[in-house]
Parts: sequence; structure tokens; C-alpha cells
Amino acid sequence: MTGQLTDLQGRINLNMLVSDSAAQNPSSEDEYVGNGESESEGAGDRSNEGERFGASESLNQSRQQNEASQQTAGDEASRWTPTQKLLIRLLQALDQGALSLEEAMALTEAISDFIDPDTNRRRDGAEANEYRYADFPYLPANRALASVSELRSVRGMTPEIYEALAPLVTVWPERNTRLNILTAPLPVLRTLNADDQWAPLPVIDAERWVESRREGGIAQVADLLADPILAGRPSAELESLLDIRSDWFLLDASVELLDRQRHLFTVLHRETDMAVAVFRSEGEL
Repeated sequence: MTGQLTDLQGRINLNMLVSDSAAQNPSSEDEYVGNGESESEGAGDRSNEGERFGASESLNQSRQQNEASQQTAGDEASRWTPTQKLLIRLLQALDQGALSLEEAMALTEAISDFIDPDTNRRRDGAEANEYRYADFPYLPANRALASVSELRSVRGMTPEIYEALAPLVTVWPERNTRLNILTAPLPVLRTLNADDQWAPLPVIDAERWVESRREGGIAQVADLLADPILAGRPSAELESLLDIRSDWFLLDASVELLDRQRHLFTVLHRETDMAVAVFRSEGEL
């Protein structure tokens, strides 16, 4: 009989994707369009103007396009919660089945739609209609996940992605949890990029953090944020997700009987002076 204790707060918590502080996500492409005039309106106006207004109109149109572009970029950034940004980076950093940025965004929205209680479909997400008319119809959970294995039911999830992602994410606790930078594995450390960055950190930088952490160079959240790769970059969102303390753990106890191995997974919550078992399972957690 053997046992292994794992820090669940070293993993990204899927139930934090749609936390109470989550930004409200528009449900259609139209809401992301800039506020400039439509092409047909612009053409109609120009047909009645003299040539002497051409230069002025061109300048105004350029300004409107810039304003629309800035508005769209702002909307694009604000539609994601901090934890969603972590997951987008993680999906690009998987050892097997790594996704492109666009694929990572779409799958993150599908997972978020699967969890959130509303029926509003995110831009690239999936709600009841996408599941109801599948070959084998079912409905999204629309609640906090009780098991990481529920990811198998999310539209766009493949066996390859699931196998690579499952050891790096958790569903405990349902809310109010932070990521422990002292126990996070290498792929999760790669997600700790500046707020304005969609790509994960290069492997070499995350490996340097692992070594610095081992030698005591990273002992506080401030130490990590002061690293040259993050220093001076926007990181308020990232900082709000990080900690150096953990209260949620996973005990994997295994026993081999008659050439068959059985696993008992126990979720432990550390309280003031004791650890309490809050969940047990012999299947997937």
C-alpha cells in the first residue's frame, strides 16, 4: 500500500473561471464591434460631400477606426476573468495536445459556459443548443464542477487534451482559492505571465523559477512579481490569484490486490488544527 499527497492549490481551479467577480461576457459578435459608422452610412454621407472636404473626412475616418480598434481591444481584454487567462495560457503550454491561442480561447469559453448558471452563449462557447442537438444529446452542468472528469463532456474537449490537462487542474474548493506558487508544477508556472500577455512563459523562464524556488530565491509572491520577466509589467490581476499557503490537498492511496491496483482519492481540507476529509472517490476525481 502506498500513498501520495498532492497540493490541490498548486493547480488551476476550474470553478474560479466564472467566480462572483467574473466580467460579464457578451453573447454575440455584434457587441464587440466598434462604435464607428457603418460602411453603408459612410458611403452615403460621402456621396453628398464636395472634394474640399475629402482630406478632413479621411482624417476623421482614420480617427474613428483607431477609436473603434481601441474599443474592440479593450472589450476583448475585459471579457476574460483572470483565471480564464491562466487557463488559456495553460492550454497552450500542455506537453501533449497543446492548442493554438484561438483554440485555447474557444475551449476556455466552452468550459466556462458549461459551468456558469446562465444560458447565454459566449462568443465561442457552447450552451444547451450545442449539446441538445448532438449525436447523443445532453445538457451542460450549469453549476460548479464536482469532478475534473466532467471536462470530458465539454464541447471541444478531446481525450488527448483531457489526459494532459486533468493533472494540472482542480475543482476544489468551489470558490475563494488562490494558486500556490511554491507548489505549482512547471506547466502551471508557465501561465503566470503579465496581465496583457496571452502566451505562456517560455519553458526556460519557468525552469529558472523552479530552480530559484528550490534555492529559496522565490519565497513570497513579491519575489516572483519582482522577477525581470514581470517587473514593470501589468500584474494586478495575476497578483490577486497568487499565494504561498495551501489548505486543500489530495491524498492518493493505492493498494495492489491479486495483481489489480485500486486507488482511493481523498480531498483534505486543512482547518485550524486538523485536516478534514471532505470527499472520497475510487474513480476519477
